[in-house]
Amino acid sequence: MHYKLNEAEKKRIKELESYSILDTLPEADYDAITKIAAQICDTEISLVSLVDADRQWFKSHLGIDATETPREYSFCSRAIVSQKDIYIIDNAKEHPTYKDNPLVTGPPHIMFYAGVPLEGNDGYKLGSLCVIDSEKKQLSEAQIEALIALGKQVENLLKLRKNQMVLDEIIRELELKNESLEQFAYVAAHDIKSPLNNIRALVDLILKKDVDDLSEGVLTKLRMIQNTSDKLKRLVDALLEYSQVDAKMNEVKEVNVQEVMDTIVDLHSSDSVNIKVSTDREIVYFSELSFYQILHNLVVNAIKYNDKDHVKIEINLSSNEEECTLTVKDNGVGIAPENYKKVFETFTTLKTKDKYGNYGSGLGLSILKKIVEQYRGEISVTSTLGEGSCFTVVIPKIKDIK
Repeated sequence: MHYKLNEAEKKRIKELESYSILDTLPEADYDAITKIAAQICDTEISLVSLVDADRQWFKSHLGIDATETPREYSFCSRAIVSQKDIYIIDNAKEHPTYKDNPLVTGPPHIMFYAGVPLEGNDGYKLGSLCVIDSEKKQLSEAQIEALIALGKQVENLLKLRKNQMVLDEIIRELELKNESLEQFAYVAAHDIKSPLNNIRALVDLILKKDVDDLSEGVLTKLRMIQNTSDKLKRLVDALLEYSQVDAKMNEVKEVNVQEVMDTIVDLHSSDSVNIKVSTDREIVYFSELSFYQILHNLVVNAIKYNDKDHVKIEINLSSNEEECTLTVKDNGVGIAPENYKKVFETFTTLKTKDKYGNYGSGLGLSILKKIVEQYRGEISVTSTLGEGSCFTVVIPKIKDIK
């Protein structure tokens, strides 16, 4: 039978459909509630019934095999318009509305029905939590209160589902926007890099060949262009690196920690830079490229922002059953406590020049943060101004460490 729906009913059906719950698989949370409801009310059947346009569909059904019945036979369709907290039929066989109902005259031979309407986010009644029996029953006040309370729990599950759907959609939209921004950043940085290199090369050529023919004022301006080009190139390179973090998340595999650490030491150690390393595990399961980049960037940062004659850096990897902890400690200039979080923000600089007289791009540590968060990890810093900083990376174990 096809129901002619008024505007209010169309809106109610639209809200029900917005939950995307009809014809979904059983869920333990709903099944637990129908089981408890049947036990409390001592009934043969308990249902979480959702009233659609032409049917009532059961999200959970205890005591019957059917997953839906026609709406024209539905007790629940009347429960949701009853304006009552609980809709009770004590004797369906003698009730004028239900005595000829096929669900009363035939299986499951409904005699007793009690249904608690389920209200959605927009106030429409979507269905009911009901208990059914083939014998006459009379619920006590305690049973009625318990059934109403269980109905509220079903409402909470429905609202939680709806809220999760909204959250998932927001996350999807943000991911799409993030992908678009990263693609734009890559294309923009890539397109800028070529003409930027040409400008730098042209200035170098002029300064090399025509320096005697140029006034001091022109030379000064050319050197300004040269310096600005260098700064812009560093920013473009960092932007390219930031936009490609996801692509660099290559396959997780066995990584020899000591080998990577030794590579870092060989690359950056000198008479003025001393790097000590220690690890409690030889092998970790990780992206080798990501592991190297985390270490490399932190060590480079420790060297650049250091005002001491002798740079000291300590690298340590430790682990327990749940996570790996990597620390990189230095004796550099330090970071003020109010900037502990700012240093990881994209394009945030602290207006501090490095030891070479250059300002940072504002992307170096944000690149690390992005890499670490790809593995559901965290990166943080503690520091004492003038004495140094300690960066800590904590990442859940991807696989057992040997």
